Amino acid sequence: MTKILCFLSICLCFQYSSYAQEISEENQDEQLVAYEWEMRELLNIVLNDKDRKNREEASTKLETTLEKAFQEDGAFEYKFKQVQGLSIITPSDQAFRIFTWQLYMTKDTYQYCGYIQMPDKKFYRLDDKSADMYSPQFSRLKPSKWYGALYYNIKPFKAADGSTKYLLFGYDVYDFFTRRKVLDVLHFYKGAPRFGDKVIEMKDGRGMIKTVSRFILQYSASVSATMNYADDKDMVIYDHLIYQMIPGQGPSNVPDGSYTGLELKKGKWMLVEKVYKHDPYFGNDNPPLEHAILGKNKSRDIIGRTKKKHKVKNVSP
Repeated sequence: MTKILCFLSICLCFQYSSYAQEISEENQDEQLVAYEWEMRELLNIVLNDKDRKNREEASTKLETTLEKAFQEDGAFEYKFKQVQGLSIITPSDQAFRIFTWQLYMTKDTYQYCGYIQMPDKKFYRLDDKSADMYSPQFSRLKPSKWYGALYYNIKPFKAADGSTKYLLFGYDVYDFFTRRKVLDVLHFYKGAPRFGDKVIEMKDGRGMIKTVSRFILQYSASVSATMNYADDKDMVIYDHLIYQMIPGQGPSNVPDGSYTGLELKKGKWMLVEKVYKHDPYFGNDNPPLEHAILGKNKSRDIIGRTKKKHKVKNVSP
């Protein structure tokens, strides 16, 4: 891996000049362009290298490069448009940015990595500890103990105390047979980020309504399930799931064609059991479809890799 990284550094020297000419005028900071190119090459290793050690070392190097980039003037405004496979989301109030990416470990294990970047050059590294969590729905977490996910949307909202909090929409390749959509709550306590807040209603397996700190929608890897914010309805809308047998897999959750929602009332996201009441499947409106998390390029998959013609391990959410 050391030889690969040395070779990468040599390549950067030769390719940086031509690459810098391709970027738009709004992103002309020389040092940030160099960091962006290095991140692009490292993430390519993270997503595509067949050797686990190489992927892990490249991910660690990517963290170091990002931390250096965050210290540059203008880093908060810099778009990093050329880094395929890196999710960058910013709330409408521009208070911070979140960077996340996915690291494949084994067929049953994915690790998520990320940072929260603040406008004043401060940043917070996100350390994925979801594998150690027994009841993540009820946990309130610090960045050092984060429920890892690849974030694809963010929605600010007013809490009951008048403060601004944020709904985070994430995707988690939980294991070989199972996927998860994660609805988390981000807020700031004394200036520091915290994840999870008991403001989300959900129904448990017995049909009882509970208030949780984060909502996890778990479903079979053989299907797709949506969860996103619908601006026209002004609510979170997600697939209603039912439990059934999956050939070759066993029992799991799959969508039944109807949709459930969450509506903000007095700082809490209250359960709406049936969003489209007139039609048991799609209603008179269209549900909020999800774009690919990392862009609309149809030649690339959900995490930015070039699509292969044969069957791949990852599936779209």
